[in-house]
Amino acid sequence: LSPSDCKSEAALPGDWPQTPPQDELLDELPKAETVERTLENGLKVVVVPNHEVPFATAMLGLKYGVWAENPEHPGAANMALSLLTKGTENYTAAELAEELEFNALTLDGSAGMDVSGVSATGLADKMELALKLMAEVVLRPTFPESEFEILRQQLLSSLSIREKDPNYLADRQLRKALYGQHPYART
Repeated sequence: LSPSDCKSEAALPGDWPQTPPQDELLDELPKAETVERTLENGLKVVVVPNHEVPFATAMLGLKYGVWAENPEHPGAANMALSLLTKGTENYTAAELAEELEFNALTLDGSAGMDVSGVSATGLADKMELALKLMAEVVLRPTFPESEFEILRQQLLSSLSIREKDPNYLADRQLRKALYGQHPYART
């Protein structure tokens, strides 16, 4: 290629600005409108209204994440939260999955390093049902042994694949070097 073929030699049309447009920097971040209440049972509820779309998300935040696990049983928090939707006193895993799918809802639990939670999403007119199902999985989980075994096998397969991934191995070593015995060293 000759220098004339390179893009670096290309010029903008004459009427185009030579620098990209830039807004003034904000003094502070915009604040979202919120409505906050504390229920009689002490549960704090924060609502962030968005009337632009008929879609809603509900999140139940839990104070602790995987850092609070017993180090001799890593993964317990993730396993417990993953199993929440695998059976309750009133629903089998299949029944719950069918109810969620029929109503185009999602419901799942996850454990992060510092916090954990359960979330539900769906169309706004289905949120009453989504919250009912969220309460069901949080208050009445059964942790069926058959579902536990399925999840355990899936996780073992996933871990065996990760053990061959250079990115995973490098991340694990970096965490150990940075955090030593601290729970953040766990992957």
